[in-house]
Amino acid sequence: MRTAFTTTAAALVLAAGVIATDPECPHGAVDVHLGQPCCPHIKRAFTPRRELLTRTTSTCCTEKKPGPPTVSKKVNLQCGRNYGDDSKDVKDGVEFDVVKCPTGYGTGDCFHVKITVAAGSVIDDMHLQINDDPITVNTGLGNSPWIDKVYCDEHLGECWVPLDYIEKLFPTDSLCGKTVNVAAGVGIDGATCFQQGTPISPKGNWFSYTTVTFECPEICAKSCNCPTGKWCNMGTAYGYTAGKAITFNPSLVDAGAKGCNKWGWYYKLSSAACTAGLTGDLLVGAGGNDVSKSTDVGDFSAKLSGTTLTVKYDLTSGYDLGEVHVYASCSAPTSCAPGSWEAYNSGKSGLDLSGTTDRVFEQAITVPKCDTYYLIFHATVNNKIPGDICQTPIY
Repeated sequence: MRTAFTTTAAALVLAAGVIATDPECPHGAVDVHLGQPCCPHIKRAFTPRRELLTRTTSTCCTEKKPGPPTVSKKVNLQCGRNYGDDSKDVKDGVEFDVVKCPTGYGTGDCFHVKITVAAGSVIDDMHLQINDDPITVNTGLGNSPWIDKVYCDEHLGECWVPLDYIEKLFPTDSLCGKTVNVAAGVGIDGATCFQQGTPISPKGNWFSYTTVTFECPEICAKSCNCPTGKWCNMGTAYGYTAGKAITFNPSLVDAGAKGCNKWGWYYKLSSAACTAGLTGDLLVGAGGNDVSKSTDVGDFSAKLSGTTLTVKYDLTSGYDLGEVHVYASCSAPTSCAPGSWEAYNSGKSGLDLSGTTDRVFEQAITVPKCDTYYLIFHATVNNKIPGDICQTPIY
């Protein structure tokens, strides 16, 4: 008889296999177990200066597959024709599960049978038969089709049958959803005990068998990681095109415009130039209009067709639009406060920028017919940081 592990050592949790993991969840990814978006966004209030958004670390399952076979069943151990008639009967005395095979019984997973006998009783023999058809042989214990001599240890009262042995009972390799018939018993103190169940034969002894069904709970086959850290209000961005951008100060300040004694740019372009189109960078933090101090967070473009000005912002990954304002008029601005501009205001338009993946903005804006257009492209921008403390926004 081969030496086996103790039940505790043998009852190892099944390995679920290697799960493929994407570095970061793509936009729109859905958790297949929960049926919900992988990384739900916490909505932020529409305020001029948005505060941080906390994102918690989490892994999201995007693909699933059947897991390895499992079994969990307990049956009464009876030592006579009817359970309860004998003092040696044990409630839930026979347990079936799937564990890692102990040394000498296989290299993979095993169907495990453990029999617990009444206190003071000693097991002197074990009996085990497994079949995909109803069991009909109730004699010849220890001989084929009984398999206890190969897979059981009577000293421990346990058996370990490799799953690949049971798989061969069926035309397909998978045990998922398959049901087998099991007759498990022991000899103790001159008596024979079996698990409670269906009598093997209407004739002769009362030995019985029970059914066991293998289940394969779904496990994750592929997952992704939700972004972590915090989203913070980074500050103000203005559209900048070298050679065409005009600073607010001194030109607008000298003209008496309010709130223009700060960094930022506007454009004075002919109708033909607007029709040809304007492109440039969205810059944050160009204090003193020093472009070298700024952070380039993306691109902008504007193109005129008739009286429709199509404006587009496209931010780089890691940045998020908080607000968008556009000034477009036949006359120079009298205020550099973005909220006062009439051409486009994301807050007044009802545009939802409350998520953290608002990287692209595109809007067809109706403008007056002008020989010369004055334009300003503004946004508030959020950025993702790994720590807990947001930087001071730059306006």
